[in-house]
Amino acid sequence: MFHKFYCFLIILSAIAFPIAADAGIGPDQEDLKERLGGAIYRDLTLSINENMACMTCHHPSAGFADPKNRIFPEWFPVSQGSIPTLYGGRNAPMSAYAGFSPIFHYDQTNSVFTGGLFWDGRASGRPDYTATGTLGSGPTGDPLADQAKGPPGNPVEMGLTFENTELTTEAAVVGIIERSSYAKLFKKVFGQDAFADVKVAYNNASLALAAFERSSAVTKFNSKFDKFVKEQGGDVSSFGVITITIQDETFRKYVGPPKHFKSRYFSYDEADGLAIFNADSYTQRNLKQDPDNENGGQCYRCHLTQNHVVAKNDPNIPTNGPRPGTYNPLLTDFTFDNLGIPVNPQIAKLAGPQSTDNGLGAQTELLKYACPGCDPKLELGKFKVSSLRNISRTAPYGHNGYFATMYDIVHFYNTRDTGKGIWPDPEVSDNVNKVEMGNLGLTLKQELKVVKFLNTLDD
Repeated sequence: MFHKFYCFLIILSAIAFPIAADAGIGPDQEDLKERLGGAIYRDLTLSINENMACMTCHHPSAGFADPKNRIFPEWFPVSQGSIPTLYGGRNAPMSAYAGFSPIFHYDQTNSVFTGGLFWDGRASGRPDYTATGTLGSGPTGDPLADQAKGPPGNPVEMGLTFENTELTTEAAVVGIIERSSYAKLFKKVFGQDAFADVKVAYNNASLALAAFERSSAVTKFNSKFDKFVKEQGGDVSSFGVITITIQDETFRKYVGPPKHFKSRYFSYDEADGLAIFNADSYTQRNLKQDPDNENGGQCYRCHLTQNHVVAKNDPNIPTNGPRPGTYNPLLTDFTFDNLGIPVNPQIAKLAGPQSTDNGLGAQTELLKYACPGCDPKLELGKFKVSSLRNISRTAPYGHNGYFATMYDIVHFYNTRDTGKGIWPDPEVSDNVNKVEMGNLGLTLKQELKVVKFLNTLDD
């Protein structure tokens, strides 16, 4: 039943985003690369059973995450592979907006690791880090392209070489592309000898996928939230709050939407949800609270509501990455956090017994390379801070899909450390973020307003 469901979704998306390999080719090389990447993104033959494309687990109907996970979030927190009995160990993240992730690096100013892709940042995009280049001809210099290299040969994903270990992933993928209906387009983009060097061709296929994922077909910026940002003059980072000083600390005090609030795009509750999202919490920060004042959710601290700026000549932005300029908020700071999420027992039922997932902390070589003096143990249990865009379509939530609904994870952020025995112990007890979340002091009504705001983030 599920395979029929997937095929139906693939057909739907082919109608929505058609690509003709030789028709309508314009002069713009980047446009050609995006078209090529779209063809690769949808190609089911790039999996061992010809039943899985990139789009199978990153589908537009699910905000470019896994539609099966979205429909059955409690039963399927992780994705099924091309071989139906095999499942992954982590929740499939959204591919939309991933192209804004910077190259993995250590931010000296804020003393945090930032960037890269996959939940643990291992698709670093670092052009100087050869371990990233275990597939293809070496590092691509782009986290999004480095990430695209992994799934085709992964046995629990597309598994192309699962039954033929003598065939390299590069040779398998490039051979399929060379025989495909879009092979001529590949040559138009990368030259007539584009298939001469298999490893170079594999890198180029990954770069084309990255170009497609950065295109307006995937990364759209056309949600209700985007319309509201424009309506508010292009900046909502301080909407519903005022900045005050309490006990010598800067504090963003919740005040709510302005008097006589009107909007063509947001209801009052949605706007109030944004105000709560933007405001600090007295209880979380252990500050004296006036009885008439309400707590905020402090969500803005990691899921930024300020506009995203891509600066010219930023060494942490891939050369083929997003164009320099100012973009609407991406609702992430690209860092890593241990939220204290418990083990999800459903993963073991699907994928078999699982070892402790230490996330970023397990990437010891990458961590030492990016910051020779840093202690990898301080990163145990940390996972990428997700963008919240398209969030209502990308259930379940968390790196292991522990939370089936948006309300579940908002309630967890609010109540994790209240001592009421609501939540099991974290999978990794080291480095849990207890500064920004865990005892926010939000009321049920406030939690629901935050969820209403989050619903506005869908393209």
